[in-house]
Amino acid sequence: MEYMLLKILRLIHMTKLTAALLLCFPILKLEI
Repeated sequence: MEYMLLKILRLIHMTKLTAALLLCFPILKLEI
């Protein structure tokens, strides 16, 4: 049970990280 929760939390964290990268990348490209 706890293991599954940890997996889900990690998945959410990775999704947030990916979303942040996708949002930041175009902004960085525009500034360069």
